[in-house]
Amino acid sequence: MCIFFTLKPAIDTAYYPKYYKAKLYNMKIGITLSGGGLRGVGHLGVLEALEQMGIQIDHMVGVSSGSIMAAMYANGYKPREVLEILKQTKLLRFVRPKFKRGLLNIERLEPLLLEYLPHDSFEQLKTPLTVAASDIQYGKLVYFDKGALIKPLMASSCIPVMFSPVEYDGKILVDGGLLNNMPTAPIRDCQLRIGVHCNPIDPAQPLKSTRKVLERSMILIGQKGLASQTALCDIVIEPPALSQYTTFELKKIEEMYNAGLEHTLSKREEILEIIEKKMKA
Repeated sequence: MCIFFTLKPAIDTAYYPKYYKAKLYNMKIGITLSGGGLRGVGHLGVLEALEQMGIQIDHMVGVSSGSIMAAMYANGYKPREVLEILKQTKLLRFVRPKFKRGLLNIERLEPLLLEYLPHDSFEQLKTPLTVAASDIQYGKLVYFDKGALIKPLMASSCIPVMFSPVEYDGKILVDGGLLNNMPTAPIRDCQLRIGVHCNPIDPAQPLKSTRKVLERSMILIGQKGLASQTALCDIVIEPPALSQYTTFELKKIEEMYNAGLEHTLSKREEILEIIEKKMKA
């Protein structure tokens, strides 16, 4: 189910006067946020930019780090509030690979998530959310949108080989990006679909270490089937500047946030024109 999309007259009405005269109450909007490790912080900048345009999201879909950003936003946190939380906690350390012997236990993420999502419930989020994870036993993408929230978030963020799989709902689950890094199926009933991909590839980036090769391999896995998903979106946002950062750079998350914000604002005329066309269709 999608909540109605509206434009708030309090936001930059001088810049977009014609859009505030339109009756937009029947426009339903969904957004899907890709995985991408620490690059997922770029999603927060995108969400702030959409807010500045007056765009309210109904239904959110998240994969891997995108699921964590979506859950925080769906719970009512503002994008910059989430950024500050990420700076002050160890939350993001659990969505980047670490090179140690043996598999890490992503269950250690649970108390941190519960601190900011204490209700542990999809139903208590302010905006409907769907989280995607991969059933590694049967090779299927599975969606969660009801019941407990924290376990699906951990499963969706469980990078294969780095973390032990999460057992939940009778399934053995790992990172949703393994099978579909930007799923659109849960928002196909929305009249406007926005896809945000935070994993652009920079071919010029040197691959001189095992870590770089691993990171590129993960990104390439996430690219599989991406074209078919973007084709189902009305608006696709992929901040190119995010290609400058690795999925390991904790110290640069504010730059990643700004990359998402600035790129989306640079596309605001295009985005609003698409919305206007959809309204007239």
